[in-house]
Amino acid sequence: MDMAKPRENNWCRIMTKTSATKWSVIKSAFNNASTRVSDNARTFALSGIGIIWLFKKEIKVDDVTTYELDNALALAAGLIFLFLITDFLQYLYKTIAWHYYKRKMYGNKDEPNDTDTILVWHHINAPVSVIFYVKCVLLAVAYWQILYYLYSIIKLA
Repeated sequence: MDMAKPRENNWCRIMTKTSATKWSVIKSAFNNASTRVSDNARTFALSGIGIIWLFKKEIKVDDVTTYELDNALALAAGLIFLFLITDFLQYLYKTIAWHYYKRKMYGNKDEPNDTDTILVWHHINAPVSVIFYVKCVLLAVAYWQILYYLYSIIKLA
């Protein structure tokens, strides 16, 4: 495969005929969008923890206070905890992988030239993509559990 030409398919040919966009612009837009989704998801996760905290049950026995969660809320809390761990692991992997790759390609040189064209192993970001979708599913299921609990306690007349 010639590295100077992008791989073509029908969609790519149609798009190149109608708009000329640099790959760096597309990549930047994707990175900005996924970063925004991750930021918003983190906000939702912390909000979910707040919602769960509001609906905890306080139990006092002999001047000792303990807290109890409904099963749906406990599951939601666990999923949110897993979400936060996977979120951290996603960015940790991405940082380490790209730092390693840069060091391997350029050694101790500070920064590569912006005009350099380098071959990048196409699977380097595969774990980042997988973790991104996994954490979105974790958060969606956590909120499903929260909504399930709220539905079960709200009595409609």
